[in-house]
Amino acid sequence: MMKLKDPISIIAILAGIIILVAGLPAMVNYINYRFGNPAEIPESMEAVDAAIKSCSERLGVDHDKLISCIDSGEKESILTADQELVEKYKVRGVPGFVVGCSYLFAGAYSPRFMDQAIILASDDEILNETQFKDWCLIRATNKTCSRYTRIIGNETCKKDGKILVQEFLDINCPECYRAQTRTIPWLRNNTEIVFEQHHATHTKRSKKLATAVECASDFGKRDEFLGCIFNETFGE
Repeated sequence: MMKLKDPISIIAILAGIIILVAGLPAMVNYINYRFGNPAEIPESMEAVDAAIKSCSERLGVDHDKLISCIDSGEKESILTADQELVEKYKVRGVPGFVVGCSYLFAGAYSPRFMDQAIILASDDEILNETQFKDWCLIRATNKTCSRYTRIIGNETCKKDGKILVQEFLDINCPECYRAQTRTIPWLRNNTEIVFEQHHATHTKRSKKLATAVECASDFGKRDEFLGCIFNETFGE
């Protein structure tokens, strides 16, 4: 039986309490996103503003005009349309990749895996649940696809005659950063598909960063700004 008078025991208990308290906001954020709860947790925006300013300076974007765009709400329609797609496809994990409107792959999968996913979606015949699980068993690195990966449609959709691949991302998501550094460049350069990115924003922080990225498109710097914000957030 542990004696509370033991200094080591007391230190261990205090350390456990500190870890629990420190990790609570992150845990609630995770639960809010996973279960689609739009409730926001109070959070400091200082780091967000600093990242936006830093990327503006690095990329030669007029910071004052960028902030004016962010505050104007003119990009709100883009984020609203993105959120409607999030609900349409029931995206509950990011990054999420909707391939051909048939399959949703949640996770930072490799370019090789995504290539196989595109080939799968190109087939006119959509797999059933058992066939899809077997497909994941063979191709996924950990021998299974994530719990949020699933069949979402019974037909393949295309854009300009090519398979449409849609990524859903949150700039606060470390897995999205990992995908940004290795899988997204491959998808952007793949001439056999049409690639689109959409924001899955559930916090004030991620919404402002997403708005900044879309405002940067007015300066022809959208993708560069997105990469810069990711590096500011997760880069070494």
